[in-house]
Amino acid sequence: MIAASSAGMIGFGRGASTDMLVSAPFALAMMCWWSWASTSRKFWLLLLLWIAGRGRAGQRPCSSGAGRAGGWARTQSFAATTKFFCAPSPSRIRVVLCIVLPWYLAVQHKVPQFFASFFIEHNLERFGTNLYQHAQPFWYYIPVFVLATLPWTVFALPALFDAGRVAIKLWRGC
Repeated sequence: MIAASSAGMIGFGRGASTDMLVSAPFALAMMCWWSWASTSRKFWLLLLLWIAGRGRAGQRPCSSGAGRAGGWARTQSFAATTKFFCAPSPSRIRVVLCIVLPWYLAVQHKVPQFFASFFIEHNLERFGTNLYQHAQPFWYYIPVFVLATLPWTVFALPALFDAGRVAIKLWRGC
């Protein structure tokens, strides 16, 4: 309810972009995974797998990242997943590559200009150059975040700082 009533969600939801359609099922799947990992209730795992089975627009069911995350989570215990996400290791890199690489290779095979367009132009050039004439100072997203989380900014900022402190403590403790 908080996300749905935030200014940023309302604004982006009315824009002509498919980002919301792609990211919403993934965010729901990750929320289900977190709920399952926190409570061990199989309901959340079943909901995660159902969401994963829907796939993204234009994809086959279970070919989405949520589908692969659901399949992996089904085989793991909460302790194993917590350990996996805490410590950087070659196994994490292998798991991520096993999840994402087949999809990227399939898209590259079908659309030969994909690598240059997606990785180079839409990621590196947008970040490192003024390709789309959107040059902003380094602090640009601070006021954007504050405005996008209205009217919940008063709660979002302290929660963000608390989450950062907890993440740093967890990272050091892993």
